[in-house]
Amino acid sequence: MDALTSKPDLTALRGNDNRGRVYRAPDTVLRSVHPEYREQAIELFDLFARHDLEGMGFVPTTCRPDDEYLFEHTPYLTTFPHEWPSEMLRDAAIFTLDLFEKLDRFGLTLKDALPSNVLFERSEPRFIDFLSLIHTADLPSEAWLAEKQKPWERDLRTTILRDMLFRFFLMPLFAFATRRPVCARQMLRHQSCNQGWDAKPSDLLRGRAALSAAYHLTRYQAAILRPLPDAIRALRNLAQSLRLPATGAYSTYYEAKGEDFDLDAPDTWQAKQRSVAAFLNLHRPQTVLDIGANTGWFSRLAEKMGAKVIATDIDEASVNRLYLHSREAGCNITPLRIAFGELTEAVPDKHGETFFTAPVDRLQCDGVLMLGLIHHLCLGEGRSMDSVLATVAKLANKAAAIEFVGLDDPLVAGNPGYFPKIAQWSPENYNVSRLVEAAKRHFQEVAVSPSHPDTRVLVTMTN
Repeated sequence: MDALTSKPDLTALRGNDNRGRVYRAPDTVLRSVHPEYREQAIELFDLFARHDLEGMGFVPTTCRPDDEYLFEHTPYLTTFPHEWPSEMLRDAAIFTLDLFEKLDRFGLTLKDALPSNVLFERSEPRFIDFLSLIHTADLPSEAWLAEKQKPWERDLRTTILRDMLFRFFLMPLFAFATRRPVCARQMLRHQSCNQGWDAKPSDLLRGRAALSAAYHLTRYQAAILRPLPDAIRALRNLAQSLRLPATGAYSTYYEAKGEDFDLDAPDTWQAKQRSVAAFLNLHRPQTVLDIGANTGWFSRLAEKMGAKVIATDIDEASVNRLYLHSREAGCNITPLRIAFGELTEAVPDKHGETFFTAPVDRLQCDGVLMLGLIHHLCLGEGRSMDSVLATVAKLANKAAAIEFVGLDDPLVAGNPGYFPKIAQWSPENYNVSRLVEAAKRHFQEVAVSPSHPDTRVLVTMTN
């Protein structure tokens, strides 16, 4: 067994780096380096510090030359590209292109261009793969890269951009831009580097979006054939010009309901907003997971009350809108496109082993909010109350608040066809008392507060 993995407080992180291994400790990230690369890694760290690469967006890093863990990094929330809003993926692509351009002035570059090398702090991208840093002159020593070089590619950095940035960043972005989000997320989930499945450009050239996709692909091909500095600028312009999902059925949800209240005017709020604020004020969670956040009114409320927030939803336009708001306002909110059923799902590789760990293992927070969602999960998807509560309990370290929406709620009673599993339920098995009973099996204390309209209540739970 690796001596490092034998330490009880360290977890080895999945990766395919041929130069070292990364380990997560409770409050830090440690990186070991293979002996044959150690001297070169220390020399690169000197350049890292001298040129202030941290200021360019590299993860804050400390070198420990006398320790078995050569580098120590600041830890960030672990999210994966298939969970990001498409605007976040675009920002990560532009950030990666900018790094290639900025590093060139120091004779340095990156030996790969992968979304998985980027994490986000608030809405700021951070490059986390320190051992991807390399002298540009040393790129030919990367045998796998030389094997992929095309005859017309005089610069191996062009090979990196063609083989990685195009496949793992631009192709999913093209799918988003041509209104094929399912295709985009399949690419991001299943064609990550070394995972075993590769999408082809022809995958985009189908259906009514084929003409738009062909236009994007033509622009990419014209860009990648340019000399490297021009190619980087052209690729950046291409990424910036893509029209990503901005509006959808739920992206104006709060405005349509007249519930886009001023966060600073609680006297205008309804019972729902007051009850959620009371829950947050009582428990003062430092971290909050807002499941089914839509465009994030309650996420913004929690953040305003001092919490670091993770907001999940399935609507592409809504998570994009929340991400753009958070980026512009500097909010401590991380929006992610995750369905409730995906919270407990890991993504396997081609061998069936875990490649992306499940959100339930990464996104635990002090408090969990799940508002206006239980009826979709039970009446729409046929989930039991107990199974829903079991997932929420795994994510909530201290407390949770679930809004119960009754069968007599106007949005349910007036749209029964919208809920495919509604026939499985009746007032006898779908009511507040049943939800409270389920909650008591997973939490120590349960209480009920008003919501709005009066066909809804807020069920709060505490560990």
